[in-house]
Amino acid sequence: MVNWRTISLTKRLLISNMLVCILVLPLFGLSLYQAFKHQAHLSQAQALEAYSYNLLASSEIVNGKLKIIDELDAPSFQLPDSGLYAIIRHKHQIIWHSNSFIAPTTPIKWQTSQIGVSQFNSIHFNGQDYFNWQLHVEFEQDEQIYPFTFHIIKHKLDYQTQLDSFLNTIWRWLLLIAIAFILVQSLWIIWFRRPLTQLNQEIKSVENRQQAQLSETYPIEINALSKNLNRLIQTEQQQRSRYKNTLADLAHSLKTPLAVIYNSQDVSPNIQPQLEQIKQIINHQLKRARSNAQNNWHLGCKIEPIAKAIIESLNKIYQAKSIQFQLSIDTNSLFFGEEADLYELLGNLLDNACKACQSNVLLEISQQEVLKICVSDDGKGLSDTQIQKILKRGHRADTYEQGHGIGLAIVQDLANSYQAKLKVHTTSQLGGALFELNFK
Repeated sequence: MVNWRTISLTKRLLISNMLVCILVLPLFGLSLYQAFKHQAHLSQAQALEAYSYNLLASSEIVNGKLKIIDELDAPSFQLPDSGLYAIIRHKHQIIWHSNSFIAPTTPIKWQTSQIGVSQFNSIHFNGQDYFNWQLHVEFEQDEQIYPFTFHIIKHKLDYQTQLDSFLNTIWRWLLLIAIAFILVQSLWIIWFRRPLTQLNQEIKSVENRQQAQLSETYPIEINALSKNLNRLIQTEQQQRSRYKNTLADLAHSLKTPLAVIYNSQDVSPNIQPQLEQIKQIINHQLKRARSNAQNNWHLGCKIEPIAKAIIESLNKIYQAKSIQFQLSIDTNSLFFGEEADLYELLGNLLDNACKACQSNVLLEISQQEVLKICVSDDGKGLSDTQIQKILKRGHRADTYEQGHGIGLAIVQDLANSYQAKLKVHTTSQLGGALFELNFK
């Protein structure tokens, strides 16, 4: 089902143009055709009425009989079966007709009319349709009334030919107008989309680190959006910078008292490993705070080289296991965040997979609508209870012989900070556990 709220602006314009071409132009053409048809019908009535006045003027009563004293002006009245006829009736009997009229094989059904009231209608005889203008009049002579009905009849062929010719002409013109309209609208759409296309290209340039922010050479409506995006980028950069500074300050604050405790003679040897662990964590966070200080998270960082660097390091650490790493990574996939965070995410997931695997680890990274990272191994897998435990700080699965239990919790915390979702599946195609990260 089409979601009309998310349909593109280009499609909306195209649909509106199609509606104009399909609905508005045909309705406009039909209106013109009806107007022309009405005017042509009126012209036929006026022409027949003019002929009737000529017939009336040429008619008079002589010795009690109707006589036509002058010939009718139109030559068509003299040509047999010309399509233009003049008829005079007395009641239901034709008492006079023009030379053009040929008696029909079947009786004509005449319509009745009142005295002095003209009628314009249609009649049918000899298998064809005709216009009929009729007027019922009464002549008086020697106090004698003579009622007659005058008819001017014309074949509808000329009228229909005019309508057909006009209809063909108007549809040709409407087709040309529709084509011209579509061409103009296409050019207008290209012109309308140019700022949006430029904005899209600039956003890609920002993502690819080719420029730091968007330009503001846009129409007023889009320029406001560009300014807001630049403001958002600057705000996020400042927040990330404050986060780094705070992390560095905290690590520095802890480093000195920790060094004092670590070197103290009163410290029991039993807690030396824990102090060493704390020291390593603090050094790691200091290094993380210093690294990529100028990194613009919104530009995105390429995932493939980072993943390969981590795997290279893990190959050295787990050299004895001879782990076979399988990679399925989209070459252009980007992580929109700090490189240190990506190292933390991939490093912890891959490290845990190396600990749990027998000999194979699979890393899959795809980026279509969203970024998706999957890490799986050929180990024993995880139960639902183990999954719940390993996502808590300080807990680790029994299958892991090493680790401090905070790796997956850190992954989950980082995922939450990027509004990503971490899913852990009990089994994968390799047989072991599957860790899946989905970024919105």
